[in-house]
Amino acid sequence: MVSVHLRLLLENPIDLLIYQLLNTLLRNFQ
Repeated sequence: MVSVHLRLLLENPIDLLIYQLLNTLLRNFQ
C-alpha cells in the first residue's frame, strides 16, 4: 500500500505538495 501511494506521489508532484500541506495543517490543529 505504501509503495503504491509513493508511486502515485512520484507521478503527481502537486499531490505530494497537497499531502504535505494537509499533514502540516493537521499537526497544527492537534
